[in-house]
Amino acid sequence: MQKKDTGKWLKAIIMMATVISFVLVVILAPFLGKEIISTHSELNFLFWPSLIFIWITALPLFVSFYLFYLISQKIIEDKPFDEKNVTRLTIVSRLALIESALYLIALIMLVLLGVSHISLLLIIIMVMFIALAMAVITAILAHLVDKARRIEIENELTI
Repeated sequence: MQKKDTGKWLKAIIMMATVISFVLVVILAPFLGKEIISTHSELNFLFWPSLIFIWITALPLFVSFYLFYLISQKIIEDKPFDEKNVTRLTIVSRLALIESALYLIALIMLVLLGVSHISLLLIIIMVMFIALAMAVITAILAHLVDKARRIEIENELTI
């Protein structure tokens, strides 16, 4: 598979992930929230704060998708080891760490409020784990792309 094809596939996957995430955040999250409070009316006070929290924490995700889209464009341009890609991957890593920290705070708040709805707690723990994994993976990728960029520069200087 050529680099341009890889970049185009990456762009398509990123766009699909963006659409799916948008549907999850805008449509599914309110629907599931209403389902939870219909069966557990004691959680009614958490509906809007939780929904707003989900919408706010979705912003770093969509910023990350945009940065990955820009990275895939650099791959299409045959510049995968561009310094901008290192910066973008580092930003994505930090955004994922922020996301994980926000969900940790949410988990602590729910425990302090005495909310022990197991599915809610499991979802938060899964999001935290995914965000942490994403932070580690993108930090490693940033390091590898930076190393490859330096080797590429070194090779260009060698006669």
